[in-house]
Amino acid sequence: MQNWVYVALISGFLGFYALFIDINKFIKAIAILGFLSCFLSSCPLLSFKDYPILIGGIYLYYFLTKLKNWNIIFNLIFTLLIFNSFFAVMQIFNQDTLLNWGIQHNVVGGINRNLMQLKSLIIISLAFIIAYKKPRFIKSKWFINILVLSILVYINYHHSLRSFINVRFPVWKEISRLDSIHPFMGWGLGSFKFMFQPLSQGMFKNEGIWLQAHNDWLQILFEMGKIGLLIVLGYVVSLIIRMKDKPYLLIGSVMIGLDMCVHFPLHQKLCTLIIICFLAYCEREVKIVC
Repeated sequence: MQNWVYVALISGFLGFYALFIDINKFIKAIAILGFLSCFLSSCPLLSFKDYPILIGGIYLYYFLTKLKNWNIIFNLIFTLLIFNSFFAVMQIFNQDTLLNWGIQHNVVGGINRNLMQLKSLIIISLAFIIAYKKPRFIKSKWFINILVLSILVYINYHHSLRSFINVRFPVWKEISRLDSIHPFMGWGLGSFKFMFQPLSQGMFKNEGIWLQAHNDWLQILFEMGKIGLLIVLGYVVSLIIRMKDKPYLLIGSVMIGLDMCVHFPLHQKLCTLIIICFLAYCEREVKIVC
């Protein structure tokens, strides 16, 4: 028996064992549904290889909820933000002779050398930092006005609205159509990067290969169906309800949720780890286990 089969079996066992550990009931449901999704997947080999990552994230979340001192987590995330910012500055001034060495054009994007992924990393990191440090200026009117103005300038400068109408909206519409074929369980965990392009019959080939949906909510719908999306949304709602008296946690949650609408932080390793830390910290703060 190949090694990955043993890994899948052990991960499945741990998925069912999640029923007996002290975590939110929606997280338990995700652990079980993810394993079932592998058997019903349109590309089961890929799903079984991705499932251990899901289980690893769930158990990391569980162990982090038991953490007493969060200073080390904050220091790691803040250092990661500074580290990426350092590389971004070097790349902006074309002085990155480590990661950009030997290439013909300057690439700006931090350690991933991808600007969009860097933006997600900055947003997700700041969401955790705001939730943890609770800076008072975040709630001030001048900060909110500057933030709204900056967003509007960014949207206008990058022609984001036109890009959405011409590119992303048609892709998201196609994802919704494909979901109707497997409406309840989806196409399978981790299936999007291999299934969407052939299923869409090359409709978006002029835009390149869509390995991610650039919308994590819709990608969950595509891969795990309406049942999976409803479970995830159930967890989000259970979290938000318990945050009603925690404005900084709410601000961080909104930042992450909005980034998930236009990027794919759940499919970036560093962003995923920070999101897990953020959710575990929220659970610690509001005692969301139910």
